[in-house]
Amino acid sequence: MPFFDKEEAECENGLDYWLYMLKYMEKLETLPFKGQKALFERLEKLAKIVSLNKKERDEYEECLKVYRDNKNVWDYALREGRQEGHEKGRQEGRQEGREEAIYQIARNMRERGIDLASIIACTGLDAEAIVAL
Repeated sequence: MPFFDKEEAECENGLDYWLYMLKYMEKLETLPFKGQKALFERLEKLAKIVSLNKKERDEYEECLKVYRDNKNVWDYALREGRQEGHEKGRQEGRQEGREEAIYQIARNMRERGIDLASIIACTGLDAEAIVAL
């Protein structure tokens, strides 16, 4: 990069911004061009992390580890909760379907003139439920 000699105000495109940043990174307090690209904001954050001393870096890494652990626990709990909810919903749906089928069978039996005792024996419904059909 010895041939890149533009100043900050002379940079016109993404390549110029990158070359300027790479050439002067060690000398810069804050990174220029932040308003022009979100990428430069991310680069600035990374540069701040890299420039931490050993103690600060260890503290940062520990905080990051705790954050990631907590996020993974939370994501796992959500995933398991959703799966459990889906399974419970399926079971409830099946149960509702069975009940609906029993009532439909009882209705059909009643329409065909089958006696009440036989309908109770076949469906397990009580007499009041069958009469209400």
